[in-house]
Amino acid sequence: MRTLSKNLPSGRKNALEKGIIYQTDGYVSDFDPHQEPGVIREYVVGTRWFHTYQPGPLDMYSKGEYQGSISSPLLTLRTGYLANNNSEAQLTEGCYIQPADKLPGYVLAPDMVERVVPLHVASDITAIDFMRGRDAGFPPYNDYRKFCGMKPAKKWEDLYDTIDKDKVEILSRIYDEVDDLELMVAIYVERFIPGAFLGPTLYCIMVHNLLLWRQSDKFFFEHGGFPAALTIPQLNEIRQTSIARVLCDSGDDVKYIQPAAFFRQGPW
Repeated sequence: MRTLSKNLPSGRKNALEKGIIYQTDGYVSDFDPHQEPGVIREYVVGTRWFHTYQPGPLDMYSKGEYQGSISSPLLTLRTGYLANNNSEAQLTEGCYIQPADKLPGYVLAPDMVERVVPLHVASDITAIDFMRGRDAGFPPYNDYRKFCGMKPAKKWEDLYDTIDKDKVEILSRIYDEVDDLELMVAIYVERFIPGAFLGPTLYCIMVHNLLLWRQSDKFFFEHGGFPAALTIPQLNEIRQTSIARVLCDSGDDVKYIQPAAFFRQGPW
């Protein structure tokens, strides 16, 4: 049974309220035999928006001491670099310390935009992501507003509930009609929802697919009622672990790490 605490971070509250995670000492019986497992195209393409969080240079640290940085695109086809001079461990430690790029991420780091496709002399990763949406045949943004419980926009001003006015004005000069607005373009300019670092439509798409993964999987580790199911003591032991614990146990030279590993060390 899910229980909510007023003291929980708002992001965790969102996940609990949507049923992505559960706060319970028992099994989670949300398996749905009518759900077909898989990954929806909108999830695959839409989550490329997280390029906006990625800084161009990646910082490297060793035991808390800065060791330099390397441009993200240089690692795309040079993975052998990770095996040299303890680079993999230093980049991993850098991930605990280095902040994401400026939020909200409406502008990408130049290295990410122009050099993330290293075989090209110049590239534009944002334009490529827009084209991916067209190649996948995504319906217009308005269709996703309806799917996600928002009212389809009949005029440009109707988008003010999810997109700032100045950005809506720019969109209105690019597209002839509000019904022409594409999903990927809208995802890139939507305002963040409370307790999350993404807009409402991408949030809706991600929640849909995350629920699909767990509800379509009869053998998901929290499910009971089948011969190979974990016992309750085993299940609760697993629930006590964390990404920070895994990194401390398996990372090279990881001596200290913040308990919430996906949050930056120290003040924001």
